[in-house]
Amino acid sequence: MQGQSGKTSEIGKLKEYIQKIEPQLINYQGQIQQLVNELNQTKHNATIERNQMIEASRRELMEYADTRHNTILAEKEKETQGLKEKYSELEKQFNDLKEEYDYVGE
Repeated sequence: MQGQSGKTSEIGKLKEYIQKIEPQLINYQGQIQQLVNELNQTKHNATIERNQMIEASRRELMEYADTRHNTILAEKEKETQGLKEKYSELEKQFNDLKEEYDYVGE
């Protein structure tokens, strides 16, 4: 019988200990949940920030590409204008020479 009463006493002590530490365990549980919430918020914020950075980089690249495209177009337009002027000069020379040849040929 003594073994039984020893076990009952031990169980009673364990129940007291559990009752004593239960508020602290509940507190720890709340702290853990708070940390989990903070972690989730931090991950959410990091995702938003990453997406904003990607969008900013994309806009920056598009602006650079547009600027580069416009620069190349301006250069090509300038080249085209130069070729048109050269063509006009050559056409004028050709017509002058043809006129001179036609005049000599008469």
